[in-house]
Amino acid sequence: DLILEAGYNYVSAVHTEGNYGASGMKALLDLSEEAGICTAAELAVRQHVNILSDPVFNKTVLELASHKTAR
Repeated sequence: DLILEAGYNYVSAVHTEGNYGASGMKALLDLSEEAGICTAAELAVRQHVNILSDPVFNKTVLELASHKTAR
């Protein structure tokens, strides 16, 4: 509902690795698909990272930035 209320129909989503994050992502993607919201990227990051030096985190940020029209 928040995504639609904000007027977005093309989004990227990030979750933490593990069952809790993965199940939350699945629920978000299922609801988004039902609502006609397209997903540019579905990305996972580790729960505890050093944001200044973790290569996976940095790759995730770059991937998000590459989808310029996604919110």
